[in-house]
Amino acid sequence: MAKTALRAATYSRKSTQQRDIEDASTDRQIALAKSFAETKGWTIVADYVDEGVSGRTRTKLIGRAKLFLAAEEGQFDVVIVRDSDRLSRDDEETDPVVMLRDCDV
Repeated sequence: MAKTALRAATYSRKSTQQRDIEDASTDRQIALAKSFAETKGWTIVADYVDEGVSGRTRTKLIGRAKLFLAAEEGQFDVVIVRDSDRLSRDDEETDPVVMLRDCDV
């Protein structure tokens, strides 16, 4: 029986403080995520991006909001992100990894 490839989404965020750091670019984060997915045999189904937005300003993280909505709808199985701090830097927020886990991601 063939194993079904996991459906993966990528999330990348480059904050306002990183604007001059090329290695932190969202394009680079996506490329690294796609390379990682390829090594796992996962299929990338969507990329979610927040460019130039602080992780402390969750109301402005539109790409992340779309990611969570798609997770709730079961559109993917895993999320690939460079570091968990890309998902949030708001210490008062429920851990985004826990929120994704609650969506079976």
